[in-house]
Amino acid sequence: CGITSSGNAFCWGLNSQGQLGDGSTLDRLTPTLVRGAVETLVAGSAHTCGISRGEVLCWGGNTFGQLGNGSTEARGQPTPVQGLPSAPTELAAGGGHACAVVSGGRAYCWGQNLSGQLGDGTTVDRSVPGLVPSLGVRATAVSAGGTHACASVGDGTARRCGANGRGQPGDGPKVPRGLRRGPGPALSARLRSEAPALARRAARPGPPPRAPRAGEILAPIQITEPKNTYQLPD
Repeated sequence: CGITSSGNAFCWGLNSQGQLGDGSTLDRLTPTLVRGAVETLVAGSAHTCGISRGEVLCWGGNTFGQLGNGSTEARGQPTPVQGLPSAPTELAAGGGHACAVVSGGRAYCWGQNLSGQLGDGTTVDRSVPGLVPSLGVRATAVSAGGTHACASVGDGTARRCGANGRGQPGDGPKVPRGLRRGPGPALSARLRSEAPALARRAARPGPPPRAPRAGEILAPIQITEPKNTYQLPD
Protein backbone atom coordinates (compact mmCIF):
# COMPACT_ATOMS: atom_id res chain seq x y z
CA CYS A 1 0.00 0.00 0.00
CA GLY A 2 1.04 3.61 -0.45
CA ILE A 3 -0.17 7.19 -0.13
CA THR A 4 0.38 9.73 -2.90
CA SER A 5 1.52 13.31 -2.43
CA SER A 6 -2.07 14.43 -2.90
CA GLY A 7 -3.21 12.26 0.02
CA ASN A 8 -4.92 9.40 -1.81
CA ALA A 9 -4.29 5.87 -0.49
CA PHE A 10 -3.77 2.93 -2.85
CA CYS A 11 -3.35 -0.80 -2.20
CA TRP A 12 -2.72 -3.79 -4.45
CA GLY A 13 -2.13 -7.56 -4.30
CA LEU A 14 -4.12 -10.29 -2.56
CA ASN A 15 -7.64 -9.19 -1.63
CA SER A 16 -9.37 -12.39 -0.51
CA GLN A 17 -10.64 -10.75 2.69
CA GLY A 18 -11.05 -7.19 1.47
CA GLN A 19 -7.67 -6.04 2.76
CA LEU A 20 -7.17 -3.66 -0.16
CA GLY A 21 -10.07 -1.52 1.04
CA ASP A 22 -11.72 -1.00 -2.34
CA GLY A 23 -15.01 -2.64 -1.34
CA SER A 24 -14.32 -5.88 -3.25
CA THR A 25 -12.46 -9.16 -2.80
CA LEU A 26 -10.81 -9.03 -6.23
CA ASP A 27 -7.04 -9.34 -6.31
CA ARG A 28 -5.38 -6.32 -7.93
CA LEU A 29 -2.22 -6.36 -10.02
CA THR A 30 -1.99 -2.57 -9.99
CA PRO A 31 -2.75 0.00 -7.25
CA THR A 32 -6.44 0.49 -6.53
CA LEU A 33 -7.91 3.41 -4.60
CA VAL A 34 -8.80 2.79 -0.95
CA ARG A 35 -12.28 4.02 -0.14
CA GLY A 36 -12.11 7.00 2.18
CA ALA A 37 -9.34 9.42 3.11
CA VAL A 38 -6.47 7.81 5.01
CA GLU A 39 -3.38 9.71 6.15
CA THR A 40 -1.32 6.76 7.47
CA LEU A 41 -1.26 3.10 6.38
CA VAL A 42 -0.01 -0.07 8.08
CA ALA A 43 -0.59 -3.61 6.85
CA GLY A 44 -0.91 -6.94 8.65
CA SER A 45 -1.17 -10.44 7.21
CA ALA A 46 -4.74 -10.06 5.96
CA HIS A 47 -5.85 -6.71 7.35
CA THR A 48 -4.91 -3.08 6.90
CA CYS A 49 -5.30 -0.07 9.19
CA GLY A 50 -4.91 3.66 8.79
CA ILE A 51 -5.39 6.97 10.53
CA SER A 52 -7.96 9.40 9.18
CA ARG A 53 -8.81 12.74 10.79
CA GLY A 54 -7.75 11.58 14.25
CA GLU A 55 -9.50 8.22 14.02
CA VAL A 56 -8.16 4.69 13.45
CA LEU A 57 -9.79 2.74 10.62
CA CYS A 58 -9.18 -0.94 9.79
CA TRP A 59 -10.37 -3.27 7.04
CA GLY A 60 -9.83 -6.78 5.68
CA GLY A 61 -9.69 -10.07 7.58
CA ASN A 62 -11.15 -10.09 11.08
CA THR A 63 -10.88 -13.67 12.32
CA PHE A 64 -9.34 -12.58 15.63
CA GLY A 65 -11.07 -9.21 15.96
CA GLN A 66 -8.07 -7.38 14.48
CA LEU A 67 -10.30 -4.70 12.95
CA GLY A 68 -11.16 -3.55 16.48
CA ASN A 69 -14.84 -2.92 15.76
CA GLY A 70 -16.31 -5.41 18.22
CA SER A 71 -16.94 -8.15 15.63
CA THR A 72 -15.07 -10.90 13.79
CA GLU A 73 -16.57 -10.21 10.36
CA ALA A 74 -14.29 -9.22 7.48
CA ARG A 75 -14.74 -5.72 6.04
CA GLY A 76 -13.96 -4.63 2.50
CA GLN A 77 -13.61 -0.95 3.25
CA PRO A 78 -12.29 1.18 6.12
CA THR A 79 -14.24 0.71 9.36
CA PRO A 80 -13.74 2.75 12.57
CA VAL A 81 -11.96 1.09 15.48
CA GLN A 82 -14.05 1.34 18.63
CA GLY A 83 -13.00 2.33 22.11
CA LEU A 84 -9.81 4.37 21.73
CA PRO A 85 -10.08 7.21 24.24
CA SER A 86 -8.22 9.85 22.23
CA ALA A 87 -6.57 10.54 18.89
CA PRO A 88 -3.83 8.14 17.79
CA THR A 89 -0.23 9.27 17.43
CA GLU A 90 1.32 5.91 16.40
CA LEU A 91 -0.13 2.84 14.68
CA ALA A 92 1.14 -0.66 13.88
CA ALA A 93 -0.32 -3.86 12.42
CA GLY A 94 0.97 -7.39 13.04
CA GLY A 95 0.01 -10.82 11.79
CA GLY A 96 -3.49 -10.84 13.28
CA HIS A 97 -3.37 -7.89 15.65
CA ALA A 98 -2.90 -4.13 15.74
CA CYS A 99 -1.67 -1.58 18.27
CA ALA A 100 -1.91 2.18 18.66
CA VAL A 101 -0.44 4.84 20.91
CA VAL A 102 -2.91 7.62 21.66
CA SER A 103 -2.29 11.20 22.74
CA GLY A 104 -1.17 11.15 26.35
CA GLY A 105 1.12 8.16 25.85
CA ARG A 106 -1.14 5.19 26.52
CA ALA A 107 -0.87 2.11 24.28
CA TYR A 108 -3.75 -0.10 23.17
CA CYS A 109 -3.75 -3.39 21.24
CA TRP A 110 -6.45 -5.63 19.78
CA GLY A 111 -6.89 -8.81 17.75
CA GLN A 112 -5.08 -12.13 18.11
CA ASN A 113 -3.46 -12.80 21.48
CA LEU A 114 -2.47 -16.47 21.34
CA SER A 115 1.13 -15.66 22.31
CA GLY A 116 0.37 -12.71 24.56
CA GLN A 117 1.19 -10.19 21.84
CA LEU A 118 -1.43 -7.72 23.08
CA GLY A 119 0.62 -7.15 26.24
CA ASP A 120 -2.35 -7.29 28.61
CA GLY A 121 -1.11 -10.29 30.62
CA THR A 122 -3.59 -12.72 29.00
CA THR A 123 -3.85 -14.88 25.89
CA VAL A 124 -7.45 -13.86 25.15
CA ASP A 125 -8.21 -12.35 21.74
CA ARG A 126 -9.76 -8.87 21.75
CA SER A 127 -12.16 -7.47 19.18
CA VAL A 128 -11.86 -3.95 20.64
CA PRO A 129 -8.75 -2.13 21.86
CA GLY A 130 -7.41 -3.13 25.26
CA LEU A 131 -5.01 -1.06 27.33
CA VAL A 132 -1.40 -2.26 27.69
CA PRO A 133 -1.38 -1.54 31.43
CA SER A 134 2.31 -1.84 32.34
CA LEU A 135 3.33 0.96 29.95
CA GLY A 136 1.34 3.57 31.84
CA VAL A 137 1.47 6.87 29.96
CA ARG A 138 5.04 6.51 28.71
CA ALA A 139 4.65 4.95 25.25
CA THR A 140 6.18 6.95 22.42
CA ALA A 141 6.16 4.46 19.53
CA VAL A 142 4.83 1.01 18.72
CA SER A 143 5.58 -1.72 16.18
CA ALA A 144 4.17 -5.20 15.56
CA GLY A 145 5.41 -8.45 14.03
CA GLY A 146 3.70 -11.70 13.15
CA THR A 147 2.94 -12.73 16.73
CA HIS A 148 4.71 -10.13 18.85
CA ALA A 149 4.70 -6.39 19.49
CA CYS A 150 7.23 -3.81 20.68
CA ALA A 151 6.99 -0.34 22.16
CA SER A 152 9.39 2.47 22.95
CA VAL A 153 8.84 4.34 26.19
CA GLY A 154 9.86 7.72 27.48
CA ASP A 155 12.94 6.56 29.39
CA GLY A 156 14.56 5.42 26.13
CA THR A 157 14.09 1.68 26.69
CA ALA A 158 12.03 -0.80 24.69
CA ARG A 159 9.31 -3.21 25.77
CA ARG A 160 8.29 -6.30 23.84
CA CYS A 161 5.65 -8.99 24.21
CA GLY A 162 4.37 -12.06 22.41
CA ALA A 163 5.92 -15.08 20.72
CA ASN A 164 9.53 -15.93 21.44
CA GLY A 165 10.20 -19.05 19.36
CA ARG A 166 13.06 -17.22 17.63
CA GLY A 167 14.04 -14.90 20.47
CA GLN A 168 11.84 -12.00 19.31
CA PRO A 169 11.63 -10.28 22.73
CA GLY A 170 15.44 -10.32 23.06
CA ASP A 171 15.47 -11.33 26.73
CA GLY A 172 17.04 -14.77 26.60
CA PRO A 173 14.77 -17.84 27.09
CA LYS A 174 12.60 -18.76 24.13
CA VAL A 175 9.17 -18.77 25.81
CA PRO A 176 6.15 -16.53 25.15
CA ARG A 177 6.29 -13.28 27.07
CA GLY A 178 4.10 -10.64 28.52
CA LEU A 179 5.50 -7.15 28.26
CA ARG A 180 9.25 -7.23 29.00
CA ARG A 181 11.98 -4.65 29.25
CA GLY A 182 14.94 -4.56 26.83
CA PRO A 183 17.75 -4.73 25.92
CA GLY A 184 17.93 -8.23 27.35
CA PRO A 185 20.75 -8.71 29.90
CA ALA A 186 20.22 -12.49 30.01
CA LEU A 187 20.84 -12.80 26.30
CA SER A 188 23.83 -10.44 26.43
CA ALA A 189 25.48 -12.45 29.24
CA ARG A 190 24.89 -15.68 27.39
CA LEU A 191 26.48 -14.31 24.22
CA ARG A 192 29.52 -13.11 26.15
CA SER A 193 30.03 -16.51 27.81
CA GLU A 194 29.67 -18.39 24.52
CA ALA A 195 31.80 -16.06 22.41
CA PRO A 196 35.10 -18.03 22.73
CA ALA A 197 33.46 -21.32 21.75
CA LEU A 198 31.69 -19.66 18.83
CA ALA A 199 34.98 -18.18 17.62
CA ARG A 200 36.72 -21.57 17.75
CA ARG A 201 33.84 -23.16 15.87
CA ALA A 202 33.97 -20.48 13.19
CA ALA A 203 37.70 -21.10 12.69
CA ARG A 204 37.25 -24.80 11.92
CA PRO A 205 37.45 -25.80 8.26
CA GLY A 206 34.04 -26.34 6.79
CA PRO A 207 32.82 -29.05 4.42
CA PRO A 208 33.93 -28.88 0.78
CA PRO A 209 31.74 -26.60 -1.36
CA ARG A 210 29.01 -28.19 -3.40
CA ALA A 211 27.58 -27.15 -6.73
CA PRO A 212 24.48 -24.95 -6.39
CA ARG A 213 21.13 -26.55 -7.02
CA ALA A 214 18.80 -25.13 -9.62
CA GLY A 215 17.57 -21.72 -8.54
CA GLU A 216 20.04 -21.33 -5.65
CA ILE A 217 22.31 -18.31 -5.23
CA LEU A 218 25.11 -19.25 -2.80
CA ALA A 219 27.04 -15.97 -2.94
CA PRO A 220 25.94 -12.34 -2.83
CA ILE A 221 24.96 -10.78 -6.12
CA GLN A 222 24.31 -7.18 -7.01
CA ILE A 223 20.66 -6.20 -6.97
CA THR A 224 19.77 -4.21 -10.04
CA GLU A 225 17.06 -1.61 -10.25
CA PRO A 226 13.75 -2.90 -11.66
CA LYS A 227 13.21 -2.27 -15.35
CA ASN A 228 9.50 -1.68 -14.91
CA THR A 229 8.00 0.72 -12.40
CA TYR A 230 4.46 1.84 -11.75
CA GLN A 231 3.60 5.46 -11.03
CA LEU A 232 0.80 5.91 -8.50
CA PRO A 233 -1.85 8.25 -9.89
CA ASP A 234 -2.62 11.45 -8.05
